Amino acid sequence: GPARAQASGTELPAATATVTRTDLVATVQADGTVGYGAPRTVVGRPTAAAPGTGTAAGTGTTTGTVTALPSPGQTVARGQTLYGIDGAPIPLFYGAVPFWRPMHVGVTDGDDILELQQNLAALGYQGFTVDRHFGWSTEHAVEQWQHDIGVPQTGSVDPAAVAVQPDAVRIATVPAALGGAATGPLMTVTGTTKQVTVPVPVQRASTVAAQGAAVGLEPPGGGHSTGHIIQVGSVATAPAGTGTGTAATGPATTTQDAAITVTVGLDHPADVAGLDGSPITVDFTGQAHRGVLAVPVSALLATPDGGFGVEAVAADGSRHTVPVRAGMFADGLVEISGDGVTAGLTVTVAGE
Repeated sequence: GPARAQASGTELPAATATVTRTDLVATVQADGTVGYGAPRTVVGRPTAAAPGTGTAAGTGTTTGTVTALPSPGQTVARGQTLYGIDGAPIPLFYGAVPFWRPMHVGVTDGDDILELQQNLAALGYQGFTVDRHFGWSTEHAVEQWQHDIGVPQTGSVDPAAVAVQPDAVRIATVPAALGGAATGPLMTVTGTTKQVTVPVPVQRASTVAAQGAAVGLEPPGGGHSTGHIIQVGSVATAPAGTGTGTAATGPATTTQDAAITVTVGLDHPADVAGLDGSPITVDFTGQAHRGVLAVPVSALLATPDGGFGVEAVAADGSRHTVPVRAGMFADGLVEISGDGVTAGLTVTVAGE
């Protein structure tokens, strides 16, 4: 065929390559985004009315006024002020569940009290047991903490007096305004660790997206970095623009359109310093064929019968075509097999 003529129809010595035994690994590329993960909304809540206007649990509430806000890009850690209401700091505590009731001596034991105690202990307060029970020793620790942050030492904790997030946060957007009511969305926050999020088509996810698997990363300015998969989404979502309804009531979305979100941790964060919201190419490792015989793709010839062959070069320089079966293609190589195909065989490769 013409491919063979191109390879050997010249009087110049043909370029050659050697059949090698190697591992071929298919790479699946996908477009990801460098950022800090999905933003979460921080919602301001009414505070209990001032003492004397209600019961200990607070029968009245007041919306309060926003008196301090963070700046986008700022990071806030445990115990630091996230925002201010009526001149009082609202510090950040770590936990899975927001505080939902006033906590004071006499309330029933609960996980919210445990969360409060864990945070006080992490901030260095002592003299109480971390045990889900709000006793006098916990009250004393709360009073010490309230003294230190400059708020009235009531010994009780109003749920709106603390913002609870899973970990330290980075401020993404701040839609609230100073002087506004301290209820409703105040800001959006993300985690503080830069990472890559990438939608992977559902039908490919099972072959490429294993927790802990290594991936290659290609930043937009060139270069190469690496990462590993830290989370594989469990919910498939349709890409934007494929309809607003559900599958049952709205425009149908085919399964092949749906994707799951894979989160990639960075092995070398300095490689993407300065990138936020930027596109990045993610190279997932797909199917692997281990210990196979392979040659450069340019050694593969089309044979007249519609198959493939390689042109073997004997020690005396003579050449003959060896029929082969082509297998997996990866990294510029192709897996080949067939009678007479052995490691070390010299074959011609097509010139430029």
